Amino acid sequence: KAAVELEKIIRSHKQDFLVSEIIPKPVTWIYEPFIQEDQINTFFGLGSSGKTTLAIYFSGLIAELGLKTLLIDYENDPASWADKIHRICPESKDRLVYFDSEQIPLIEQVDKLKDIIKKHDIKLVVVDSASLASGESTSDEKGALRLFSALKLLKITIVLIAHQRKNEGDKNPIGSIQYENQARNVWNFTRAEDNIENSVIHIACKHTKANNTYLRKDPI
Repeated sequence: KAAVELEKIIRSHKQDFLVSEIIPKPVTWIYEPFIQEDQINTFFGLGSSGKTTLAIYFSGLIAELGLKTLLIDYENDPASWADKIHRICPESKDRLVYFDSEQIPLIEQVDKLKDIIKKHDIKLVVVDSASLASGESTSDEKGALRLFSALKLLKITIVLIAHQRKNEGDKNPIGSIQYENQARNVWNFTRAEDNIENSVIHIACKHTKANNTYLRKDPI
């Protein structure tokens, strides 16, 4: 009986729409040109290239607008994230929500994450990082597709942090081509040390893909 009722619900769920029923939505931004609203934005680069640093920095900027960010961690620990936040944007800590993934693939936590997003009125989700969130090898195409399916189910603006190949890797994120194909807005980050102050780094941001907007040709 339960199976019959479930089948009725599945059959009655509307998935077909006339185009005239759909309201067009122009490109909007959480933080232009790095974070396109309601899309998957990928930040990739070598280790320590500034991917997480800039993700936190941008989260701090949008916190000033009253918007909250969910930080999904597969790479570090709560204390490390808190230290970065206190250094980069201490005034924003009440609008940043930390989520310990416990190394469970993201696709297995979609329902829980949806509840957290609703509970805290989250507007941006940062996932650090792609390979661990997928739970599979970076070269596994099915694993990459499962990860992006999970991200799309969250129905929210995403920043997905990914690594790159050490040689000739600044064109695409590491692993399956799906890490680039499924994202709508992709940026590559490269860092250089300051010649005077050791505590300062310079980060070049190169726009490598833009589906719904124009490609910024000059690095920022």
